[in-house]
Amino acid sequence: MDTLFWLNLNSDVKFKNTKKQFWGQYLWRLEAQANCANVAHHDDPHLSVKTLKYQMINRSNYGGSWRDPYWHSYTGKYENVDYDLLRSIKTIKQSFATTVKTRIEDCSVQFYAASENDLKLVAKMLSTGDCVQAVTGPQPGTEQLLSSDKIIAPKIAYQYKVILRDGQYNVPLKQQMLNLLESQPDVKITAGLRHNLKRPYPAMWGVFFYTNDLGIVTMLSLMSPGIVGKIHEVVQA
Repeated sequence: MDTLFWLNLNSDVKFKNTKKQFWGQYLWRLEAQANCANVAHHDDPHLSVKTLKYQMINRSNYGGSWRDPYWHSYTGKYENVDYDLLRSIKTIKQSFATTVKTRIEDCSVQFYAASENDLKLVAKMLSTGDCVQAVTGPQPGTEQLLSSDKIIAPKIAYQYKVILRDGQYNVPLKQQMLNLLESQPDVKITAGLRHNLKRPYPAMWGVFFYTNDLGIVTMLSLMSPGIVGKIHEVVQA
């Protein structure tokens, strides 16, 4: 990693190691701070104060006369907005649409790239380097492991991470799957998975578990064909 380049942008930047591929294809990530970054989703090319207010008061599905007071109660937050930075984020999002994934949240942005050079190009287009908070990249020699969809861990408690597909599942079936997983000695059920399986609703998303025995994958697939999304092998750094 070219630490000097990143430190020249922001002397307080943090460096992290990539432990798994991001979004199934990227090894590098840049994290930036930008107040009201979500307004960069808006179609207005100028990203004006008017746009910012419109974006904020229409974020909810609710309506009514409370909207203007709601806006004014957040005036402090929306006064300190770097519009040049927001415009540069919008430009990056459009210019690198095919090579860089941009994830925008309320006050932060993450850029994901396949190489450090691509991430540097993104950083150079930001209106200020002060917004760069952290850069994540692979340790030398781990690129091939990461590209083969493995997860790197300092120590191995479970050999596999199994991701289940988002979707709608029969509620009694979800309880049956939970009972099955809880009965297996070589399975670690995450809090998120347990919560999703216990909820009295069909929807389930963003869930996974760890195991040392892939036989459980076969049993789950028999109960609900297609439920298993990805299986990542966990390896030691």
